[in-house]
Amino acid sequence: MLIGADGSNGQTRRLSEPSESAWYTRGFALEACVRYAELPPTLPGYGRARDVVFDFSPLPGGYGWLFPKGDHINIGVGAFAPDADEAQLKRVTRALLVDYARHKLGVAALTHVTGQHLGMGGHAYVPRGRVLLTGDAAGLCDRLTGEGIHSAIVSGQAAAAAVLHPEPTVAAAYAKELRPLQQTLAFSHRAARAFYREPERGFRAMRTPLLRSLIVKTYADGVPQTRMIAAMAKWLV
Repeated sequence: MLIGADGSNGQTRRLSEPSESAWYTRGFALEACVRYAELPPTLPGYGRARDVVFDFSPLPGGYGWLFPKGDHINIGVGAFAPDADEAQLKRVTRALLVDYARHKLGVAALTHVTGQHLGMGGHAYVPRGRVLLTGDAAGLCDRLTGEGIHSAIVSGQAAAAAVLHPEPTVAAAYAKELRPLQQTLAFSHRAARAFYREPERGFRAMRTPLLRSLIVKTYADGVPQTRMIAAMAKWLV
């Protein structure tokens, strides 16, 4: 048995699928670090250095973010929308990130600039044979938020459980273990399509305390309670 955990640019999916996976798509994100010591006394974005920020103005089909950490801020921009094409992904550039940092933080000198493709579309992934794809390799990033660490951990655990108890086959066991996560991602896919198609309406919905809490919990623990997520669909679709 082979577990493919080699990310969105890995080879396992290409080797295991008989043809290019129609269900598999990608987003793209850039991020960098800005140390608190390098910030001006007053931020031009009218925020505070330790605010968590989701900003849907930098580009269509995605958002910018500010995540405060121990001695620095993680700042980034990314495109995740289900309808995003290559042209839209190419708008996520270092120049865009620098402009965003200048607008929000008043700095242009960024460190640890990294970019990555994000594997998406995994709500439609069907395990086959003895090759189990996990994380970004299986397209398990969340379409609404771009978050993928939770899905990577959960799918790795699901793959391990399927290998230990491959009944009736390892692929069937993995599909069963993966189903709750895929149901959550299927909702996120529908919500992302609605949200990014009409960001103003989606933004109004996200200002409601319940949905804002839901987004935060998506980053924190993936919100495995699919029924609770489904109940929130009325805000976005």
